[in-house]
Amino acid sequence: MALKDANLVILESNYDEELLRNSHYPATVQQRIASSRGHLSNRIAAQFACELLHPNLFGILLAHLSQECNRPELALSTMEKAIRPQGFKGFLGVATQDSPTRFLDLEKLQFQKTGDEQFSLL
Repeated sequence: MALKDANLVILESNYDEELLRNSHYPATVQQRIASSRGHLSNRIAAQFACELLHPNLFGILLAHLSQECNRPELALSTMEKAIRPQGFKGFLGVATQDSPTRFLDLEKLQFQKTGDEQFSLL
């Protein structure tokens, strides 16, 4: 199964580019984080998510957010600005480092997207 066939995608959204630039990390660490062998920025994760959008994608969960160089609201905002104009109406959430993620019911995600039923977490 390819990512383009997935109903739920968990994407790294590790850092906000401005927060990384203004962080206490040395330039060499910043370069490694931002390199093609480093982590995905919020912006790059959002661009990638736009490539994955298809009618059966019911949810996107953002994960592996840096505690130093990201904020859940920044990751969500960046993602929403990219995918909502593309017509994505599914679930968008963040998995935080300090608490477990709740179970997601894919059937309810599907119903939410089609408007047949309200989405809820188990």
